[in-house]
Amino acid sequence: MNPRPTSASRRVASARPSRVRAFTLVELMLVVGLAALAMAVGIPAFVNARHKAPLRQTVQNLTEVFSRARAQAIMTGRAVELRIRPIDGVFELGSVTGGANVPGAMAITLPAEVGIELLDVNLQPMKDAEEAVVRFHANGTCDLFALVLRSVENEMCMVTLELTTGLARVEHDPQNFMKAAR
Repeated sequence: MNPRPTSASRRVASARPSRVRAFTLVELMLVVGLAALAMAVGIPAFVNARHKAPLRQTVQNLTEVFSRARAQAIMTGRAVELRIRPIDGVFELGSVTGGANVPGAMAITLPAEVGIELLDVNLQPMKDAEEAVVRFHANGTCDLFALVLRSVENEMCMVTLELTTGLARVEHDPQNFMKAAR
């Protein structure tokens, strides 16, 4: 038979040090070191991505303006003009040739970190012109258009409009700029 433990034997059992499982200092230092290493690798990539953000956002905004101009031309059955003031870096959508303003008109201005390197409309250099006009026609076509943007980090991007469809094409590799312009 098993005798019942007495209060004295319970006190002796509780006086023994209990084995609590915990992390050692070496294990904690290893985890902190790995976290520091991950941050050291990740932070430069994050900073680099943030520096590229102005050019990427500008290209995204421009493709949205081109898409809206094309859609408005097709929906209204009239040519829509995109007016560009290269010196100010302003792209304005809002007028229709021979008609009223475009619903949902919009304008964007290039950020200070992004500049125009090349601007051609119908094979005419317009970078130094006071104003350039790109027309989007009711049948979905548009004027021949090429734009090269450069960021302060020397990153370049080319945006062209496909002549027969009016759709924007974006090229980030300068070696492919000539192919994209065709």
